[in-house]
Amino acid sequence: MKRYIAAITLLCAAVASARAESIASPNLTPEEQALLASAQFMESYHPDEPSYHKIGSISNPKRPDIPPSTILELSFGSDDAEPARKEGRDMAQFHYSEHQAEMFLYLEGWEKYHHDRFFTRAYVQEGMQAFEKALKASGPEPPAKERHSARGR
Repeated sequence: MKRYIAAITLLCAAVASARAESIASPNLTPEEQALLASAQFMESYHPDEPSYHKIGSISNPKRPDIPPSTILELSFGSDDAEPARKEGRDMAQFHYSEHQAEMFLYLEGWEKYHHDRFFTRAYVQEGMQAFEKALKASGPEPPAKERHSARGR
């Protein structure tokens, strides 16, 4: 059983390390990059506040004898949400289907956030909310004209 736990721990560390290298930003300090590389980070969603990353700490209130752990806090904020909202509004204006809009936003977020699932989903969520709001504001779409062929008459 201990071998399985050790193997899972190593796998998680390897995945976190690979992920950290893929999303490491030149804006991160060496200390922040080290926390990211060692999978000591937390992601949060605050789309109406400025985006940020900072070093913080986390503790267990039920175990005050354990010292707090240092973590890197990464926030999906308004700086991340606004481009997604703009894309959503633009796609509604150009009559994308809901499926097309969601797939476009997903692919764009996946590329922009270097395969980070949390930030990609947040990007899609913000874009789709703007897409749906823009569709409602534009009113119902007129029905498509029926096409008649010469054979059908």
